Amino acid sequence: MNQELNDRYQNLAVDALHRGLVGFKMVDQQGDMHISSAELLEAFQVSGDILRSNRERDCILVSAESVFTNCIYLARCLYFPAEARVLVLNGDEHLLDAEGQVENLRRNMGHLHELLDNR
Repeated sequence: MNQELNDRYQNLAVDALHRGLVGFKMVDQQGDMHISSAELLEAFQVSGDILRSNRERDCILVSAESVFTNCIYLARCLYFPAEARVLVLNGDEHLLDAEGQVENLRRNMGHLHELLDNR
């Protein structure tokens, strides 16, 4: 995959999440990790609100950025063709795994909630 196509899928995923995934159908999830659109959208909203406010401590902002990025990667896995799972970072291709992204998202959301509860 080239960088242009990677950027296109990245932008499409962000746009889909901002529109609440309206009009997007989830592809079949494989494996044991299942996530609902509602859970994904909630994580995207919470992390996006924190990033837009820019009023939190650095550790909370970093955690929110991780959640936000996980949401985008997961949307690429779940709502777009298989080629969207190929992520280009620094010129190298990486295959996104929906199951791994769900696990990361839930772990990162738990960490973000802990940080928010202890501020």
